[in-house]
Amino acid sequence: YRCALQVNPFAYLHRHNKQTAFQNEADYNAAIVAACKEAGIEVIGVTDHYRVHQSAGLVQAARTAGLFAFSGFEAVTKDGVHFLCLFDPDKDNVLERFIGECGVHDTNVTSPTGTLDSLELLACARNWGATCIAAHVAADQGGLLKKLSRQTCINVWTSPELLACALAGPVD
Repeated sequence: YRCALQVNPFAYLHRHNKQTAFQNEADYNAAIVAACKEAGIEVIGVTDHYRVHQSAGLVQAARTAGLFAFSGFEAVTKDGVHFLCLFDPDKDNVLERFIGECGVHDTNVTSPTGTLDSLELLACARNWGATCIAAHVAADQGGLLKKLSRQTCINVWTSPELLACALAGPVD
């Protein structure tokens, strides 16, 4: 399957002052779905920093269009590492509880940091039935390979709960 597992919802753009040509969520969602179909992407993961409510419209638009869409969130651990936490559709209604377990209760913060470290988050994710991906793994901001060092980095990198990692930017 061709996948795009870190697709941000429309609200993310406004909260982080990202420029966009889209005036509303419906147009943005339609454009994302069309771009995915044009690129042959069959599976998406919709993530935002410890938020899921504002992703529901894009998840539903993708599913209606025949794409498989994982709901989820991007976690920022207390040691500064970013993880994508993706869930099967049967978990859509309980994701806010999982965010609470990460110690995040205030969604007014632009990019909250959780109270769990990387290994604690991965252990919780296993119990939740989530798939965890180390986001932008080599990036200065939040990348596992940049934020952690020595044995701590080795322990997270080799954890059986860490199923994948993502590199930021073009493949070359």
